[in-house]
Amino acid sequence: METSLFPSLPVLVVDDEEGALFTIVAALRVGGVTRVLTCRDSREVMGLLSGQEMSVVMLDLTMPHLPGDVLLPQIVQQYPDTPVVVVTGANDVDTAVQCMRLGAFDYMVKPCESQRIISGVKRAIELRELRAAYASLKEGMLSHELKHPEAFSAILTNSPKMLAVFRFAET
Repeated sequence: METSLFPSLPVLVVDDEEGALFTIVAALRVGGVTRVLTCRDSREVMGLLSGQEMSVVMLDLTMPHLPGDVLLPQIVQQYPDTPVVVVTGANDVDTAVQCMRLGAFDYMVKPCESQRIISGVKRAIELRELRAAYASLKEGMLSHELKHPEAFSAILTNSPKMLAVFRFAET
């Protein structure tokens, strides 16, 4: 029996602490998130993101070399379609507000309950998928060309309104 991978794009968990990585990955797997990549060195994150699209990035703030609060705006700017969930030990309202202003999708304080991790990541995945579906729908509706005109080849028309109906059906 073959198990399907969820989500279609992996979740990247970035934390310099091995124990934190283990806990987050275990929680995600229990919640059905089977595609997870981990990274202990924050300097490698941008290279990983340029090499492979991710569904969500879970990012610790306090790391050596390149702190998460420096990395967060870089990820948000270069990969705006990828939600970033900040997971940190900093239980500080000002820090949470600053992260949200910088573009974080969510803010979690360690140690996180498994259910909180799972629900936060699944909401971020849903948001990403909804944004992608909206962009695809918008592109299809605003386009003046059919992607698969052969599907409508049996219907002969030059009517702009009928072509709009075809684009709608195709989208």
